[in-house]
Order: sequence, then structure tokens, then C-alpha cells
Amino acid sequence: MRTHYEQIMSAFMRVKNHDLNLEMFSPEQRTFIHEILWRRIEKSLPLNFSVSLAQFVPNLLVQQIISFDQVNESEIVYELKEEDVNFVVEAEPHDTAARNETIDLDTILPKIVGHARIENIFGTPSNSSPKKADLFKITHIPMFIDEKKVVYTSNLPQYLTLAHDGSSSEWFEHKDRKCTTNEQLKYMFCSIPVPVFNAIRHPCLRSIIFNTSVDDCLRETVDLSSPQVIEFAPNIHAISVHTPLQCFEKGDKKKI
Repeated sequence: MRTHYEQIMSAFMRVKNHDLNLEMFSPEQRTFIHEILWRRIEKSLPLNFSVSLAQFVPNLLVQQIISFDQVNESEIVYELKEEDVNFVVEAEPHDTAARNETIDLDTILPKIVGHARIENIFGTPSNSSPKKADLFKITHIPMFIDEKKVVYTSNLPQYLTLAHDGSSSEWFEHKDRKCTTNEQLKYMFCSIPVPVFNAIRHPCLRSIIFNTSVDDCLRETVDLSSPQVIEFAPNIHAISVHTPLQCFEKGDKKKI
């Protein structure tokens, strides 16, 4: 019971910090929630859409309300044993801190806590716009200015959508939008929307894509040792780096 109580309190604290989750429920209860919600939204999803419900369902949470129902005192069953409340504190007369020590109520609270009411509000996946957009992931490639320093373009979003009419949206992390992706069908559902602009909003990103001036880009210089690459023959290279490197033969993955 103690472990379950700690799990509930941890889940409640996550909700308090706007990290909505279903971890306050037991595995059996979560499975029950997953199945009910899946039956409700299955027809709203693309054909053959397949993802982990344990990942997908929590991402559909848009609001959680936690309250405690008042419990009639006569309905509370106290199951405290004598050893739960009897304790001995041995302390010297001058040891004020030890003499003032009291029992930790967390050790008995799970046995007398009332009824917690948890309201979960889920959003239904939908595609309100027939317009399709391509999704790009932006990868920072370092430019070595010497053997131990590189220059990065900083403050770029990690993801960009770009439609055929030029409209776009940008964001940094999938987890910030609570996104679930299906790589096979190339679908992505996000619970938290982002603004869609008529053109690429980020000035540096816009200049990179349209190959114009990059004066609007911010640059950051960091320490990074450059690898050394020597080509012995076509498709045969030697690479020297400052960290351990493992190589594998293509095909049977035999380490060399």
C-alpha cells in the first residue's frame, strides 16, 4: 500500500506541474481506460493506424481535475495496529531535536485517506484541415573553424511544417506538444496545437531555406575536437576521433 500511495502522490504532483498523466491508476485500470477510449476514437483515426496505447492515450489528455470527496467519519475504517503508533525516542536531556521528534504521518496516512475523485478530459483526434504539409526535422551540422572549435547556428526550432501554399509552423520538442507519430503511415497527432503562419516565421530558417542572406542567424562557438578522415580507396575510409569508436561490417553486422 505504501508503494501505491507514493505512486499516487507522485502522479498528483505531476498533474500540479501541468504534466498530465494516468500513473495514479493501477495497470489494470489504465488498460481499462485505454480500451474504452480506443473504441471511442478508433473510427476517427486513419485506417491501419497503429501505435502504443500506453503512449497515445495519455497524450490525448487535455485536462485533469483532482478533488477529494468528503467522507463520513463513521465510514472510515481505521486499520492501525499498535506498532503503527507506538514508538520510542531515546535522547539525551540536552538533545532538543530528538526529544521533539514525532511520528511521520505518511506512514499511516494511506490507511485512513478518503476518496480521491479524478476527472480525466480527453481530446478526440481530428484532422480539421484537408491541407497537407511536409514535416521537416532540423539538424544542426557543425562547421569546424579549427581543430578544436566549431560554429553552430543557434536558436533554431527542431521541427518545421511547410505546406504547398507556403504556410508553416515551428516548434522545438515533440514532448512539448504531446505528439504521437506513426512512422509507417506518416501520420502525427499532437494534443497541443501551434500557430500556423502564412510564411516561415523564423527569420534565420526562412533565409536558409530560400538561400538568402543569413545575417539574421545567431551563431554559437563551442569546443569540439575535429575528427580526422582519410580515404584509402573508394568507400574505404579511416576515421580518427577522440572518443571510442565501434565499426561494423555492413550486412552481417560483424564487429571489426
